[in-house]
Amino acid sequence: MHGLRRVAVFSILGLVALVSTALAKDEAGAYAWMGMNNSCGTFVRGRDLARSGVSALEEQYVTWLSGYLTAYNVLQPQTFDVTRGTDIPSLMLWLENYCKRSPLSTFVDATIALTQKLHSGRTEVAPR
Repeated sequence: MHGLRRVAVFSILGLVALVSTALAKDEAGAYAWMGMNNSCGTFVRGRDLARSGVSALEEQYVTWLSGYLTAYNVLQPQTFDVTRGTDIPSLMLWLENYCKRSPLSTFVDATIALTQKLHSGRTEVAPR
């Protein structure tokens, strides 16, 4: 339960950070990202470490991604679930593949690319 509580806290913090930065753009529409804006190379290295049993960095990425996707669902019109129920391990694998192809991109760039890919197939309304 302690781990789940920690994930929930970090997800909420990620949501707050995303909402506050999304609503505070400058005149040109630019804004600063907080949190996991590491390079894709760093993300891939974190995934490799997780496979060898060192999962702290992996957990941070999962937590940040969960918060980002929650915020996306909250802020995007007609979006109940952008992932359409896809599990986190599958989303992380997609991000890893993206990052292996674009190691100089950032994890944020990869996450934006993921949501752009998923958006058209999103669940728009909560199931009844």
